Amino acid sequence: MNFTEAVAEVLRITKRPDKLDSIRREVNAAINFCCIEGNFARDMDEGSFVVDPALYAQSLPLSGFTRWRKFAYIKSPGCKGYIEQRDPQKVFENHQEARDVYYVAGDEVKLSLCKLTSSLLIGYFRYPPTLTDASPNFWLLEVSPYMIIAKATASIYSDVGNPTEAVKHEQAFNSMFLSAQRDYKYGANYG
Repeated sequence: MNFTEAVAEVLRITKRPDKLDSIRREVNAAINFCCIEGNFARDMDEGSFVVDPALYAQSLPLSGFTRWRKFAYIKSPGCKGYIEQRDPQKVFENHQEARDVYYVAGDEVKLSLCKLTSSLLIGYFRYPPTLTDASPNFWLLEVSPYMIIAKATASIYSDVGNPTEAVKHEQAFNSMFLSAQRDYKYGANYG
């Protein structure tokens, strides 16, 4: 199923053509909610990113990461472990700068490396795109369209003052989302 079809299904269930713009918004809001709360493997991107090979401390602009939401990991090639995410106030401890740590400040990720390198392997979670009829496809609508439809339908019923139907569809969504969180977290169900 795609965005246009999901919107049509919510419209069919609610019988509220006057709420078409709200339905479109709520389908996107449901997708956004699920992706943020789910940390799904299919929302993660991974790549090798070039860094200055002469600097131990440096910054990378977050704009270099498509629809960046948060980092899953940062690893320096040739090192055993991952670079640790650190509270910015704890980067300097005992009057020394910690090494192999990173933190986000403003529109950049700040890095302090213990070993010079020319690239970093970075995994990060992306925000989902805002779907439209012209750009209607997203993986979550392909695998769990009825979960998204239930969440959007609950929101529309709540908006129009029908709490009974809102609760019914929200409960259906909650059940489906619980299953999706288990199943899509790693891209496979590991138990």
